[in-house]
Amino acid sequence: MARALTQIAFAGGVLAASFAGVAWIVSLRPQDPPVQRAEGLRFGVRALELAPAPAVPITRRLPGVTEPWLALALRAEVAGAIELVRGDLEPGTRVGGAAPSTPGGEGGSEELLRIDLSTYRLQRELAEERAAHARAQVASQEAEIARSAELVELGETNLVLAQNALARLEGRLGEGASGSVAISDQQVEDAVRQVGQARSNLATQRAGHIVAKQNARGQAALVAVAERELALARLREQKASVRAPWDAYVQRRFVSDGAAVIVGQELLELRALHPLRVVLHVPAEIYARLGTSTRARVSFPGLAALAPAPFEARFSAAAPEVDGATRSVRVELWMENPAGSLPASQLDGRLPAGLPCEVELELGAIEEVLWIPEEALRFGGAQPSVVRIASGGGADLRAEIVAVSLGLYQDGRYALRGIAEASEGSSSRPLAAGDRIALGDLEVLRGGDALRIVGAHEVRR
Repeated sequence: MARALTQIAFAGGVLAASFAGVAWIVSLRPQDPPVQRAEGLRFGVRALELAPAPAVPITRRLPGVTEPWLALALRAEVAGAIELVRGDLEPGTRVGGAAPSTPGGEGGSEELLRIDLSTYRLQRELAEERAAHARAQVASQEAEIARSAELVELGETNLVLAQNALARLEGRLGEGASGSVAISDQQVEDAVRQVGQARSNLATQRAGHIVAKQNARGQAALVAVAERELALARLREQKASVRAPWDAYVQRRFVSDGAAVIVGQELLELRALHPLRVVLHVPAEIYARLGTSTRARVSFPGLAALAPAPFEARFSAAAPEVDGATRSVRVELWMENPAGSLPASQLDGRLPAGLPCEVELELGAIEEVLWIPEEALRFGGAQPSVVRIASGGGADLRAEIVAVSLGLYQDGRYALRGIAEASEGSSSRPLAAGDRIALGDLEVLRGGDALRIVGAHEVRR
């Protein structure tokens, strides 16, 4: 019994010693000291005196990609069977005439393939026959109009003669029969009947003339229809010949020799690689600096051994809106892509489309602007701020926290756009040339803290 009590007491002592050891180990964890700011403590900072830079060239290096300046899908405009004029229309084959000197310039019109139009050719021949027959009918109707016009003129003359003869007979009856030959009633009736016959003949001749004109108009309408059918047939034959509108390279061919095609079916895809389009996305903050005078240098890191020298490019167009996801604007540059740019036989040594590249944009220069180094900025608050080194009376230096508005960023520094309302411990006076600002570990500083300068910093111009 005593032995059991002794073992229990020993186990309890071991357990108590274990708890005491754990408590001692925990007590060794370092405790965070209370934050204290001792009176008279001066923070050592480096000082930078602000001075406006006379002229700072603004450049941006951005990634881009090349695209063809012109791309065109040739489609069938008539139905029929394919006849390849050139059997080498494979990807990379050059077609067309001389390369255009400017974007959208006219090149050659080499025939690449044609569509067999046996049925349409027969329709054209029939249209030509109809047109020829209609023209002959129109000529016949014109002759009929001329003949009917002559008959109308003759009828008018006969009517006038008959009327004159009747008038003479009626005048002689009024003077009496003395001293002259007697006129019978039969002669007068015959004259009246001749006048009536002349009027009837004239009416018939005028009606015939009107009918001839109507027939002529009808034949002219038939001629117009036949001419349109003939023009349509000729247009179909013209569309059957598929030509290269400008100097280009075959991207894809979708048909083979003898294949039947329908209207609208894709035949060839062509791409012009001279000149070349360079596409990049420019941040919205420098979009306003782009213009027709913007120049750029395009380099191809993947082809540095083959095309070491950068290519010159110029601004072409920009999208009318900012991409909400990337806050950037799509920009297009125009770059010359002459033959022999690469030591390759493909594409006459031109650069292909789809190459990744780097574009260095020249965006002009900013003059007489204050530049703030990145290490002088505090980003802990709602706005970035700087610590201005101000005199606190006598030889004392004090910290003034000044919120600033930043502009362009380049080479590790920001252009000062303006100054916001002064923060704690600072005056309302804006930053100006000649002010000194602090560099270093600035997040622990508060307005009014005492400072000491441990070094100066010279900004790059």
